[in-house]
Amino acid sequence: MPEPLGLTTIEQLARRFQEPAWLTERRRRGLAQHQGLPWPHPSDDIWRRTDVSLLDPMRGCALAEPGLTQGLPLSDAQLKGLTQPLGGESLFVRVNGAWLTTDVPAGVAVEELSGAAQQQPEPIRRILEVDGLTSAEQKLASLNDAFHHDDLWVRVAPGAAVDAPVRLVHLFSASAKQAVFPLTVITAGAGSAVTVIDEYVSVDPAGSSEPHLVNARIELVLEPGARVHYVRLQRWGLTAREFVLQRASLGEGAASLSLACGLAAVPAMA
Repeated sequence: MPEPLGLTTIEQLARRFQEPAWLTERRRRGLAQHQGLPWPHPSDDIWRRTDVSLLDPMRGCALAEPGLTQGLPLSDAQLKGLTQPLGGESLFVRVNGAWLTTDVPAGVAVEELSGAAQQQPEPIRRILEVDGLTSAEQKLASLNDAFHHDDLWVRVAPGAAVDAPVRLVHLFSASAKQAVFPLTVITAGAGSAVTVIDEYVSVDPAGSSEPHLVNARIELVLEPGARVHYVRLQRWGLTAREFVLQRASLGEGAASLSLACGLAAVPAMA
């Protein structure tokens, strides 16, 4: 029987990532905050057409298992098609939270957030602890605070003009009644310029009708004069249900252009 989400999950994540104590404590606070907040009410106009219970991973969901390509219900041709370069970009591919390939361009650093939180805790803390959400938004966003597990920090150096796009591909083999909690932080130094293509793919196991859940967070932090084009592509499985928190913080003279695009789901192997 899969382990239900809770404090035990948080301790398992802390051990897996060998993360600093402050980040684990932040997870615990996120879970406590989620448990203490009411669910959005249909009387709130923003939520009146959404059955938020469908986004609740605490109703019997388990965390998606880590690992490389094991368990991906894809043919070799499908995997190659999803992870081949589109043309000229720097390509980073992750499968179930583990690196498959990286191509680091000059002026850009891409690292797992748990390691960065050990080496440079203060910038990460400041970004993660920004609030400003309504209680309804926080009810769902706090779940990512508690259980985030595919975490990246993309850093663009001050003054760097990155000509080729940076493309991140996240592949998940989430089974029915599993949940994934990706977290991506993108910081652009003063006067820098970059295009980031952030691509997410999950594949339903063949014959599955039970949903898997996605609770994602994306933070864009632009220092003065920075320019970021952020493109989010999603190929979630047909049974996926998603809540995503995406925010941008802009310094003086900075500019951000964002585009979200939903593409056709990838069929699993029969």
